[in-house]
Amino acid sequence: MHGVKELSPFKGMVDSDKTIGQIRTIQNDGFITVTPKMTVAELEQEFGKIFGLSAQVFRKSGKMWIETTVTDKWTLEQQNSEGEALTVENKPTRPNYSEWEN
Repeated sequence: MHGVKELSPFKGMVDSDKTIGQIRTIQNDGFITVTPKMTVAELEQEFGKIFGLSAQVFRKSGKMWIETTVTDKWTLEQQNSEGEALTVENKPTRPNYSEWEN
């Protein structure tokens, strides 16, 4: 597990084709309710508490995935808004040739 504003250890990463049921260390049935107002830290802690998993949230920024350790206190809504804004800002735009007409 990792704490707030700490990186997840690389050695703990699992293959993306694994399900939560295959990798969890707590074998109880459980679910996580994800809400826009939940912080990244709260979501990650829920994975640990319910499934015994050390989870790390990433945010897509343009074409890159960024680990959200510095912004663990942000809500998921804030993360999505920031990622969306950076993706839109980095999107190439076509010139508006109609503006160039005489």
